Amino acid sequence: MTINREDVESFFSKYEAVFADALKGHVDLDAIKALYSEHFIAATPRGVLTAAFDGSFEEVMSKGYERYRELGTKGMQVESIDTHDIDDNHILVRVRWHSTYQKPEEDEIHIPFDVNYLLQQREGQLKVFGWITGDEEALLKAHRVI
Repeated sequence: MTINREDVESFFSKYEAVFADALKGHVDLDAIKALYSEHFIAATPRGVLTAAFDGSFEEVMSKGYERYRELGTKGMQVESIDTHDIDDNHILVRVRWHSTYQKPEEDEIHIPFDVNYLLQQREGQLKVFGWITGDEEALLKAHRVI
């Protein structure tokens, strides 16, 4: 069974909706966990991290969304999706996100950025088992968000 583009687009539509709810303060940890494999990796210029659903996931995700809200994040929209098949059950997906920030007394700040996701299809469901990003902190500083 191969992974089709429509399933990937549907997956990231859900991902975007869960993110939007979390930015509004409605962090649905079950919905977030449903998007991820029980073990996953994250690679940034600072290093590579591994994570698992070991009890700390919920706290880390809640704090992450809280930080986005504190930064004035108003939206994260999928701008484009580019897929690269790895095999029948794995796919690399580059998502171009468009983020919007609003600081008090300032104009909105719009920042496009890419995240590369590693997805696995298991039992008919897509799950993130890894992602690779650029330097988010540097990007936010360059646009005077932080």
